[in-house]
Amino acid sequence: MQLAMRYPDLVRKIVFSGGPSYHPDGFYTEFLESDKMMKPGKPWKDYYDNIAPNPSDLSVVPQKIKEMTHAWEGVSDVDLKSLKAPALLIIGDSDIVRLDHVVDMFKILGGGLPGDLVGIPNSQLAVFPGTTHTSLLKRADCLISMIMEFFDSPMPK
Repeated sequence: MQLAMRYPDLVRKIVFSGGPSYHPDGFYTEFLESDKMMKPGKPWKDYYDNIAPNPSDLSVVPQKIKEMTHAWEGVSDVDLKSLKAPALLIIGDSDIVRLDHVVDMFKILGGGLPGDLVGIPNSQLAVFPGTTHTSLLKRADCLISMIMEFFDSPMPK
């Protein structure tokens, strides 16, 4: 999102998946409170061990995520609306961001219109049922096909 706002000529389309949010108030309060106790569990460890240059640094990751989450100030509605690139927002219905916040983001980006009357809007929204922030990764096959279809579709007029 930041790249698209700063350098719009470099970004053709945006896919924002796994807790799309444009402002910190979109996160569930319970998430912001619970992340203070975040500790890397087995799924994190297995994944991190496979990709990290220094697997022993895993204990640093939760602290960095907490710092990033609590320091982030978000973007204004005006800045978000300035994005010209078509966007695909992907969220689980039980994700870390409130669904109404993502729907607001979707509308600010030009979505939520009657496509049969005005054409498909620049912005698209996918909500995965029974899906959390972390379990979204288990939907990789569906995600990949959805994302590739979005990327391969013609640019809106």
